[in-house]
Amino acid sequence: MLFEEYRFICTIKSEAHMDTFKGSNLRSVFGYALRQVVCIFKKRKCPTCTLKHGCLYHTFFGDEITPHPYILVPPRDFKSYIPESSLFEFTLILFGKVNYELPYLIYAIKRMGEIGIGRKVRGKRGKFHIDDILVREKSIYDSSKGIIDLREGPQDIHITSPPTPSDSPEEIRVELVTPLRVKHKNHFADSLPFHLLTRAMLRRISTLMKRFGKGEPRLNYAKLIEKAHRVKTRHTEIYWYDWRRYSSRQRSNMYMGGMMGSIIYSGDLREYIPLLEFSSKVHIGKQTTFGLGKIHWEPLS
Repeated sequence: MLFEEYRFICTIKSEAHMDTFKGSNLRSVFGYALRQVVCIFKKRKCPTCTLKHGCLYHTFFGDEITPHPYILVPPRDFKSYIPESSLFEFTLILFGKVNYELPYLIYAIKRMGEIGIGRKVRGKRGKFHIDDILVREKSIYDSSKGIIDLREGPQDIHITSPPTPSDSPEEIRVELVTPLRVKHKNHFADSLPFHLLTRAMLRRISTLMKRFGKGEPRLNYAKLIEKAHRVKTRHTEIYWYDWRRYSSRQRSNMYMGGMMGSIIYSGDLREYIPLLEFSSKVHIGKQTTFGLGKIHWEPLS
């Protein structure tokens, strides 16, 4: 599956007032800016547009598109006020062939900076300037000339083979870097036994690989979930983080809480290491386009 992370290094040109979790602010303005950049029929709605199946905006924001080909990962801090001249970083993750549409997306993000992000204060939003764009820690953008270096293509990621038994950890720590929203038995979970984490990983891997890869990987889903019940939770520091975003489409505030914190698992983890490796790149759970569901894992033994 084609995959790449594009880290945008920006400078705030005028103070910004944002949500504590900034993913919704970024996604909202990104959609508005992308439509400005690529839409031919500015006033026509997507469902009735004859060009929608070849339209980059529809590829990113069409209601029936799932899973979406991108994630906007906001800064890790939870500050709602960003003063003028501050550094502002976020990451755009792309899946599949939309990686080859990068110039349009960079131009849309440039427009985001001109439009402004966050809430209006004294009639103005926070504007920003793109200073650099990094891919695997290498600069691909000359901000003075607006030139993009696309000599290296996106990565091709896949589910790797499990480690050998001697190399497999018996205990791991999983950190929920951004709020994780997963449903179990029609309710949002507020704890994360290993079988629930496994279900979320398998669901995400399956949908992404079917749409952007070469089809579902050959995994024994039922066996993996069954064995996951035997993995023990040794220690948990999971807590619920509530945040609110305003939906312009529904014209109302929406509450988007999720689990954060860390948890230690122990047991026979060998078959799950490839799932953890893949999932740590692509996020899991619901509302991943906002940057939710980012996980990080590390071996402890």
